[in-house]
Amino acid sequence: KAADASAMAPLSEPDTTYNYYAGRMYLEVEDYASAKTYLEKCIEIGYFGENGSLYPYLANAYFQLGDEAKGVETLESGFAKFPEEPNILVGLINYYIAKEGGEGKLLDLIAKAKQAMPDNVSVYRVEGNIYTRLSDFANAEKAYKEAITLGPNDPDAYLALGGFYIDRGAEYFNKAQETMDDREWERLIGEYNNELIKSLDPLEKFMQVADEARRKDVAPTLRQVYFQLRNLDEAYMKKYEEYQKMTE
Repeated sequence: KAADASAMAPLSEPDTTYNYYAGRMYLEVEDYASAKTYLEKCIEIGYFGENGSLYPYLANAYFQLGDEAKGVETLESGFAKFPEEPNILVGLINYYIAKEGGEGKLLDLIAKAKQAMPDNVSVYRVEGNIYTRLSDFANAEKAYKEAITLGPNDPDAYLALGGFYIDRGAEYFNKAQETMDDREWERLIGEYNNELIKSLDPLEKFMQVADEARRKDVAPTLRQVYFQLRNLDEAYMKKYEEYQKMTE
């Protein structure tokens, strides 16, 4: 096998790339024992994949082999080193949300990450994501705002808060489509508009600090938000027209 041959080469270190991709290949063909062996070799020599991407793969191998404890331990170890790797977080969320009292464990992990990395903006964004997943929207908003305070020039911090408000607005809009009560419909649409309005400040600040490529990616979102609000204020209509030209 290429990975084994690479490790046996005279005066050479084990080839982390071969081990990593061999492990992933064995996962795809559902040979979980072999996948575990090769991915563990990577851990042993200090290779974790890009941004810790190895950890979810190794955890999956453990879970498929019935070693739940080792799978969770692997995800938690990965999260401690790479709190922003989304697949690690998703794995932990899916695992603990299915467990009674698991939400508390997730928040304990975040608390430890914040203690270890108090100035890490991504930890606070992840905290916001967890609270959002738990439908604790007040604490989610607080966490996203704390990320902005810590990273006033971090475009992702602004994008996370703006996206949070848009998603909250979408929930109100969907509920409005389900009600037959006119007053309730007006109330829900009002909440929808309020959330969209709240999204504008962080999204506009994103446009100020992000690079050109990312601004182009987000401009259509702002165009759509201003379009939805265009009848509430002439200023929104002007901004819609501005972004319409920008995205033509």
